[in-house]
Amino acid sequence: MRKPIAFVAVVVAAAGLLVACSGDEGFPAGTYVSTASVNGLGPVTVTYHDDGTLTVEQQGELESEGTYTVDGDQIAISDSSCGSEGQETATYTWSWDGSVLAMTTTDDACESRESTVAEMTPVE
Repeated sequence: MRKPIAFVAVVVAAAGLLVACSGDEGFPAGTYVSTASVNGLGPVTVTYHDDGTLTVEQQGELESEGTYTVDGDQIAISDSSCGSEGQETATYTWSWDGSVLAMTTTDDACESRESTVAEMTPVE
């Protein structure tokens, strides 16, 4: 009787592993550089930390700090520098193709944030 139970346990474990590997991997937190030049000063580096915080740097200087939350393919980004541009928090749809993290929105009044996060590549 033990063999069928062991077989079922192996099948259940394998199925769980398959689901875990084939499902949505979630938002790819990490450090990215924008493909756009922002404010005429060159690209911006954005780090999405695992704890839901983010930092924005340009030319090695800290420009802004904020937070982000992810729900499926939606990400809400809040950062202090965009409050002065009219909208501290905006929601984007994000996608990751393995080499480019892209975000699109239709309602962000913060032009510098929108151009920064439009397309970003990972920093290696």
